[in-house]
Amino acid sequence: MFNLEKIFPNLYSLKDLIITETIATINMVIVAGAIAFIIGLILAIGLVLFRNKGLMPNKVLFSSIDGVVNFFRAIPFVILLVA
Repeated sequence: MFNLEKIFPNLYSLKDLIITETIATINMVIVAGAIAFIIGLILAIGLVLFRNKGLMPNKVLFSSIDGVVNFFRAIPFVILLVA
């Protein structure tokens, strides 16, 4: 049917490298996603605990965590403004 070696000779010669680097990319995405999930979960728990009607109300900690979250939440919009 289709002979990929004839259609894409350069890609076919680099097949092993492409597979290796694709697996490395998937691993990096999984690790970065897991780290982001853990940090996000910690920040979310902190926001819930330290809010005014939370289990351990603390205005200073809540404001600090809220500021960090709002800063990182704004980054995609800044990137879109520049692009």
